[in-house]
Amino acid sequence: MPIVDEIKFNHSWSHDDKSAKIKSIYLASRQYRQVWSGTALLHISEWWELQETLPWYLAILRQSFRLKYADDEGVFGPGIYSTPNSSKADVYAKNHYVSSNLHAMLICYVVATKPQRKLLADHSITRPSSGYNCIEGVTIDNGGSLQYPEFVVYREDAIIPVGLIMYTRKGWEPL
Repeated sequence: MPIVDEIKFNHSWSHDDKSAKIKSIYLASRQYRQVWSGTALLHISEWWELQETLPWYLAILRQSFRLKYADDEGVFGPGIYSTPNSSKADVYAKNHYVSSNLHAMLICYVVATKPQRKLLADHSITRPSSGYNCIEGVTIDNGGSLQYPEFVVYREDAIIPVGLIMYTRKGWEPL
């Protein structure tokens, strides 16, 4: 298990009323990407059927994020949301389709070099203003309205999944 990612995950966990224990971390590497560039030995109809039943995180790792699946009711409009806070991301880690106590969280690279800082919710946003590449939801400690920071991108190429953390949790259930 990559120690650096485990330390980052645990260090960025801020909710005192719940805890998580990492079971596995899977990171993309050059060899991993070469494996995925091969062809599947499946009949085409079996392949499409498999695609529809894959857990969301495997579909995202395979094809990246898709804005067409963005939630229209997000705090900053329909975008792809991320956070440097692992316990905030855990709020959205749902496990509806499998009977397991494991939960999944993606590790991503996000283009957030020129954030447009927003103090209050604005559901009408569809992209940052000119000159910015993302929206940053500002925390209460910094004059905003969010308990924990978040970044929203509105372009599929602005976020790249590079790994997956599988973990168990205690003390809390998702929304």
